[in-house]
Amino acid sequence: MPFTSNSFQRFVLTCSRTTTAYQVRFLHSNIRQRISSSKFQSYLSASDVPFVNLAFEQYLLKESPLDSVILFLYINRPSVIIGSNQNPWLEVNLRLLRQTNSPINEHVDLVRRHSGGGAVFHDHGNVNWTVICPSSRFTRDRHAEMVVRAMQKLGVDRARVNERHDIVLDQGDSRISVTRENAHCTPFTAPNGPTPLKVSGSAYKLVRGRALHHGTCLLDSPNLESIGRFLHSPTKPFIRAKGVESVRSPVSNIGASSSDFTRAVREEFGALYNIGDQFGGLDPIDGPEMLDIQAVRETGSRLKDLEWIFTRTPQFEISASPSEINSVSNEAFELAEEKSVGRFARASEHYQGLIFCKNQAGIFFQVRNGIISKGIRCTASALDGEISSGLIENVKLHEIEEWEALFPKCDAQWLNSVLPPLAYDRKRPETFHSAASQAI
Repeated sequence: MPFTSNSFQRFVLTCSRTTTAYQVRFLHSNIRQRISSSKFQSYLSASDVPFVNLAFEQYLLKESPLDSVILFLYINRPSVIIGSNQNPWLEVNLRLLRQTNSPINEHVDLVRRHSGGGAVFHDHGNVNWTVICPSSRFTRDRHAEMVVRAMQKLGVDRARVNERHDIVLDQGDSRISVTRENAHCTPFTAPNGPTPLKVSGSAYKLVRGRALHHGTCLLDSPNLESIGRFLHSPTKPFIRAKGVESVRSPVSNIGASSSDFTRAVREEFGALYNIGDQFGGLDPIDGPEMLDIQAVRETGSRLKDLEWIFTRTPQFEISASPSEINSVSNEAFELAEEKSVGRFARASEHYQGLIFCKNQAGIFFQVRNGIISKGIRCTASALDGEISSGLIENVKLHEIEEWEALFPKCDAQWLNSVLPPLAYDRKRPETFHSAASQAI
């Protein structure tokens, strides 16, 4: 029977009927004490709220003993999780994310995590695994190899760790002889064969002698065909960006149940760290228990704050043309600011790649920390060559309500398709974050 957060929540509710308020406070205090003192820890979350699970994960990293090893497993509801140094306008189809008629018929959260790495899609057919350990015991392959051994125990003999430290399923037809201990080669590994299918990606965070390695694992996701749509931004051709860009790969499920997978990972984790009898089963923990910890509540609130999601974006530039974007000198902005047609014609030479169409706008924005630090809009008449310009600056890109308000004299519909306004999400936070997370 696959593990589901709903089934465990029913179990917690049943138990709580015979649990006094004093006992609840004791249990919550006991969890904090265990996190801060136990050398071996393992948790299975009964919450599917990504902000809660990622906040608890961050608490484990910061508050656990330096010599401790921790396993944390959780399932998130549909969500797109971007890395700490990524650009949501570049990595995510934001227009699709905010639509009420989502292609998967469910709301999808947008979350920026604390670790690096690329953008990933989570849903109830995916289990997330986290290992926290001393940095001296960390390598980028160590825990991915642990998960591969767990998959092999479940009969997934095509799984291996590739050169990017991801877990993939080989698609070769012929069998070769390999040992079970080799997590980087399978009987179906074929150097010139079909492209392997990715089932697990990883990200890392190292801090103060501690290392966090977390990854996904696609078990039976019903949304494989939609993942690419959410992780493909229509704005990408118009952006030149700093930061980490995701590497796209074809994906697949491994076809295991979440209960079998979590059990196998727990067993391999115990074997890896030679814990033996000191290590019991996975300790279930629900959302209220995690949110009873003040630091978890505060981190969860920050993770769902649109300022955190958008204004931590590394510097990038947007042009109205997908052609090569060239840096724009301060002189060009100064010339445009004077609104001299003749001089602006000279300034526009700095804007190679802008599209000039009758009654339409060409743009060039420099965006720092999600704020348009310098932006220029120009229109050109195809009939008489007249050029006009306008400047915008110190505007948060995610707070723009409509481009027509900024550019009233031109048709900005095409700009809405390139950079869909997201501002109404401030009034309706459930657009990016479903109502179930509002308690954070």
